[in-house]
Amino acid sequence: MPPRHLVIGGGTAGLNTIRTIREEDGGASEITLVSAERPYSRMVLPYYLGTSIAESHVYTATPASLAAWKVKTMLGRRAKSLDTVSRTLTLDDGATVEYDNCVIATGSRAVRPSCPACIPSGPSTRRAR
Repeated sequence: MPPRHLVIGGGTAGLNTIRTIREEDGGASEITLVSAERPYSRMVLPYYLGTSIAESHVYTATPASLAAWKVKTMLGRRAKSLDTVSRTLTLDDGATVEYDNCVIATGSRAVRPSCPACIPSGPSTRRAR
């Protein structure tokens, strides 16, 4: 049985993971991508919002390219829980995905420091890494 890779998150890290796996194995393994959104690049959003680039340049993988890489896509879905003992991901609708290897590439989110003295006056966020 070929290895079953699970990639959670369709951002730059998730797509780079998929590309690297395919470069190494030539399509011999199974890859499943679970992502709440279509794969896109957060880094180019300011250029899109500023109208410097077209919307098509924001997305990093089309359905056709993912199919060419033999990736099973589960877009519009969210991971609910991950059981690392049984190697099973449960999705937001209760469906499950079995895997041999899992990469969690969901990115980061802005957070506010919990220390009151660390919070400057006015809006401010930091990126969690």
